[in-house]
Amino acid sequence: MSGKSPTQLIEELIAKEACAQLKCTSRTIQQISNDLNFPSQSFFGKYFKRGVGYSPATYKERGVTYKEKEDILHRS
Repeated sequence: MSGKSPTQLIEELIAKEACAQLKCTSRTIQQISNDLNFPSQSFFGKYFKRGVGYSPATYKERGVTYKEKEDILHRS
């Protein structure tokens, strides 16, 4: 068991998918937001920043390494 609630696990999966799309595709933040079914890019940005610690634009530009991503996504 992971010790996480179903909601936490789903949020982590969404954050991981967003990270992957931001770093590994040329898709825009708006496209990624739409793909992940967020009601708006603004809501996606707030959700992403709360979960990952960076805005989607900063994350995409900064070039966060895989290790940093794992550390970010597993912080308590």
